[in-house]
Amino acid sequence: MSNNAKIFLLMALIGILLVGFVGCGGDVTEKESAEEPEKVIEEEKTGIEGKWVGISEGTSQGWEFTFSGNKIDIKTPSEDVWYKGTVKLNEKVDPKTIDIIIKTASPEKYMGKTSLGIYKIEENTLTIAVNEPGISDRPADFEPKKETVIIVLKK
Repeated sequence: MSNNAKIFLLMALIGILLVGFVGCGGDVTEKESAEEPEKVIEEEKTGIEGKWVGISEGTSQGWEFTFSGNKIDIKTPSEDVWYKGTVKLNEKVDPKTIDIIIKTASPEKYMGKTSLGIYKIEENTLTIAVNEPGISDRPADFEPKKETVIIVLKK
């Protein structure tokens, strides 16, 4: 192969690579969107970070959620029922999503399971709609249903 042919092929390859890099700017691929919750947690954690306590109405009374980085500690009104694990947040969707991955718990039947939910923060109020751990569906709204618990917390 002549030097001119090699230079032409090299220039063509560089052109293809440049077009590929420029073309990647707008759309998010499936692989990138799967990684988004990990990135989003860093952005969102300042808003959700800290201790949230259930307000004194309805099913929220006595609940306590503590967020520290990607860790979560949940205390319920019953001292015998508690959960510890990690969270994945995604604020780039509407409503924002929360995945609570339960590492340790009482009751033990929930250990290793994920509870899928949605959340919103309005002023100093955190509202979470979350399904029972292990259910593969995520709540679509903040309305209570058989498998969905709505928890309203204040910072």
